[in-house]
Amino acid sequence: MNAVDIALRALGNMVTKTRKDDTGARVEKAGEFLTADLAAGGLLNPEQQERFIRTVIEQSQMLQAVRTIPMNAPSRLIERIAFTDRLLTPAVEFTAPASSVKPTLAKLTLDTHEFMGLVTISYDTLQDSIEGGINVRGNPIESTLRETMAEAVARDVEYYAINSDTASVDPDLDEFDGFLKLASGTYDHGGLPVDSDLFKGTLLALPKKFRQNKAALQYFYGPGTDTEWRDELGGRGTDLGDRALSDNGDANFRFGAFGIPTMQVTQFPEDLGAGGDEGKLLLSDPRNLIVGFYRRVFFDWDKDVETRALKIAVTVRMGVIMEDPDGAALGETFTVA
Repeated sequence: MNAVDIALRALGNMVTKTRKDDTGARVEKAGEFLTADLAAGGLLNPEQQERFIRTVIEQSQMLQAVRTIPMNAPSRLIERIAFTDRLLTPAVEFTAPASSVKPTLAKLTLDTHEFMGLVTISYDTLQDSIEGGINVRGNPIESTLRETMAEAVARDVEYYAINSDTASVDPDLDEFDGFLKLASGTYDHGGLPVDSDLFKGTLLALPKKFRQNKAALQYFYGPGTDTEWRDELGGRGTDLGDRALSDNGDANFRFGAFGIPTMQVTQFPEDLGAGGDEGKLLLSDPRNLIVGFYRRVFFDWDKDVETRALKIAVTVRMGVIMEDPDGAALGETFTVA
């Protein structure tokens, strides 16, 4: 059996085939990517779906930090409850409180949106990488295809979750509003370099009630911003400054600001503004940021004999929402070298 047949068999083992009607034709269902002329393909089987979504989440530091919700339907209702007024009053014996406090209730709808990716793998690549169904790293081709595509999906989910904007001129970004667009608070750094005032201004853009528990907050920013902040700290000639310049990514140590840790996220924009050198950062409780995944992950594929390539299509549905946009602030218009 050649490498292409091995890959096709592995793909076939990954999916649950779609239902057929009385004529034998494949039936199209809402939310699934089906192509009538393909002989194979379908939904990942339940175990594979769970593993694929879990792998997507594990590939992104930000997706691991925020709330990720696996969904059994394209939309989900999220109940929100909060007490905004003072709950406790002095107790007086045999006397009921003067008034009761009602919680603030809200219903949020998390809608998912369909995204599709197409991967082309040449026969030569398959033949060079596979030997008896095992790739050069010793993993079955089935796992390799799933995991490498999950890595790419994680990168793109992170990008869309952060940068999407229904007013964008980019047709890829206008499906929904991402976290940067949803944040209510905004601090404009005026085109200045990254410094402590950037983090302070963004913090003060949050309402006071959201600033009280700093341990629950997190700054999210791009890799260039992280470099600039480390450089700023390194100029102080202190132990923290030395570590900022030499630390190699200790997961237990973050270069925070004002008692709030930071997280470097690759997909944060840093090429904005007239000079293409301005960035954005986000401050929020990570639990305030919600990413939903519809569990039905669909794979389809075909052989292109003319170009001697195997084409694999993957379709996922995802969406984002903020539980409370007032609990997030955006820092913008700062320069990144």
